[in-house]
Amino acid sequence: MLGRFYRFSVEQPQYFALVFLDTDVPKISQEYQRFGLMTEIRAQLLGRLTACVAAGLLPAGLDVQVAGRLLFLSVLGVASIRLSHRIAPGEDPDLLAHHAIDVTLAGLGTQAAPLGSGRNEPDACGVHVQGRPASS
Repeated sequence: MLGRFYRFSVEQPQYFALVFLDTDVPKISQEYQRFGLMTEIRAQLLGRLTACVAAGLLPAGLDVQVAGRLLFLSVLGVASIRLSHRIAPGEDPDLLAHHAIDVTLAGLGTQAAPLGSGRNEPDACGVHVQGRPASS
């Protein structure tokens, strides 16, 4: 489903930009239910994420609404930088989109502590992650 969303940005860049990037177009966020395709894609994505949680492939406490949004945003980000010609020289945007989905799914599969629940120290990569103890 996310691949289809990305392909839409490649095959129909003007429509993709109009719907997802053009700030002059009125927002449809409150009325997206009127758009059958968007409702269907969202329901399928949430259904698949729920099935992955039930199968133990994703953590039991995962908020599938948040997970779906993060996956959507990972693809939207790659599509946006591709459409705005901000891909680094030699970088393959199609491969980057694939990796964005994989990395987001991998991150969703971890059991991180909720924000605000613990220390705020850098991990082994020097990234400050609130709620997760620093690696030693």
